[in-house]
Amino acid sequence: MGERRRDWRLPTALSHEKLSQKPTGEELVEEVKMTYCFISEVRGRYGSEVEEKVEALEAILEPGEGKEKVVSFIDFDARHGRKSVKRMFSGYKAHLAEDESEIVTSCDLLAGNRNEGHALAELLGKELEKGIKAEVDGEIFLSS
Repeated sequence: MGERRRDWRLPTALSHEKLSQKPTGEELVEEVKMTYCFISEVRGRYGSEVEEKVEALEAILEPGEGKEKVVSFIDFDARHGRKSVKRMFSGYKAHLAEDESEIVTSCDLLAGNRNEGHALAELLGKELEKGIKAEVDGEIFLSS
């Protein structure tokens, strides 16, 4: 009787400028505390779909020993990658093989944090299975 509910909506006092600024360490600590409190309040109460999201939230907070960090609630296999020292992205890398006329002959999709160099042998193997002679030209590899 009289179960206390929390209001998880954002306070109206938060401005767009405040939301677009990088949070302080103290703000992050407070946010993590509130997130754990939220998890404890919703766990087991709203069905399997919500439970799946709660598990994803926990995986973001604590990836676990030997596990990669979850970076998206929508796609649990996406990972952070880097385009440069200053530019990050979340998602995937397309690893392509194409012939001289730039027709794609093979394709692999790699998590954003995977090094394409390590996947090159697998992509070359796909080309060989198709009977396509491939040569590597720097970062570009051509099939003929």
